[in-house]
Amino acid sequence: MMFGKTLNFLFRIVGSVLAIIGGACGIVVGARYLFFGDITAIFKLSKIAMEMRITGLVAILFGVIGIVSGVFASKNTKAFGFTALIIGIMGFLLCSHVWTIAGVFLILGGILILKSIY
Repeated sequence: MMFGKTLNFLFRIVGSVLAIIGGACGIVVGARYLFFGDITAIFKLSKIAMEMRITGLVAILFGVIGIVSGVFASKNTKAFGFTALIIGIMGFLLCSHVWTIAGVFLILGGILILKSIY
């Protein structure tokens, strides 16, 4: 029984770290996309610029939520595990290829956080 509690604790810690890394990747990629959206606005590519800005802002927002879910996963494991998992999946739906690395980290982190309680 000792190994079960240790393994659950390890799953929660590793899942939290993965969610934090995924959130940080989402913020970095979102900021980069937001910056490139501003650059394309300079060259009057308005449709592309607006799409890039919106994608960048959504990625930054999801990244912040991913970091929060990783930080507070030890307080409310079930809620923040589902939050990390849902944000990882929603990022793929809304940000597509921009969210690849962050989404994989958040989905894995959410699965490990949830694995620690089920």
